Amino acid sequence: MKGIKSACALIVLTFFSALTQAATAVEMAKQAYFLIERDPLDLDQRNEASYLIQRANVLDGDEPWVAVAQSRLTLVSGYKVGQRHDRRAYEESAVSTARQQAERAVRNGPNLAMAHVQLAMVLIIQGELRTAWDHLNTADSLDEQSFYPWYLRTVIAIHHKDEKFAAEGFKEIESRASQKYQKRLLLHERMRLAKATKNLEERDRLHRKMIELDPDYAYAWGNYGSFLLGQKRYREAVHNLERAVELKPYGLAVSQLAEARRKLNQAF
Repeated sequence: MKGIKSACALIVLTFFSALTQAATAVEMAKQAYFLIERDPLDLDQRNEASYLIQRANVLDGDEPWVAVAQSRLTLVSGYKVGQRHDRRAYEESAVSTARQQAERAVRNGPNLAMAHVQLAMVLIIQGELRTAWDHLNTADSLDEQSFYPWYLRTVIAIHHKDEKFAAEGFKEIESRASQKYQKRLLLHERMRLAKATKNLEERDRLHRKMIELDPDYAYAWGNYGSFLLGQKRYREAVHNLERAVELKPYGLAVSQLAEARRKLNQAF
């Protein structure tokens, strides 16, 4: 009898241990995903995310959130330069691998909204907008309060220069954006629409709004400096690029600062 009781106890402990491990894998994978989302270009956060994903994968390699986080990390690691949803901004092999990982997330978790969101993100990069839209509809039906389905629908609308739908999308995104990085993504999409519609005044306003949102975000200053450089507003460009380099001396800001200073000196 004691042997039977011990065996039963062992089964129960194993069961709850498995549940705990699975829950921990979910938590670590989620933490990794949103570490990346908050600042995709921060290498320290990316390395931390990679470590968390590896641990989560050891605990439960079939957990869909693990595949979601793997896909996001693969994309970010393969990023070169350019727009977040432009295929040319990534290494081709990274996009292909990220798609496989996102498809695995959907297979393992068909009722997980973020699995469909991550696959839609990759499909948009690959230009498969109709299929991406279908996955976003599924994600929205699974989590109606999620920021991401409306955010990515709006990305698609801007791709098509559909100002009416984009305006609706901006309202929906704004109502769901609770985190600073989400508000930053919203501003990025507003900028993309302003650029597509050749609205220079709006682009200028949105760049300043981005800096107001997070004055310590180097890329906000650098992107505004780049915009000003393109508009031949060299003195302003130098000011913004100097601030960007002061906060974080990343390569593009450093090179554009040198160019802005050179052109400012040539102007006198």
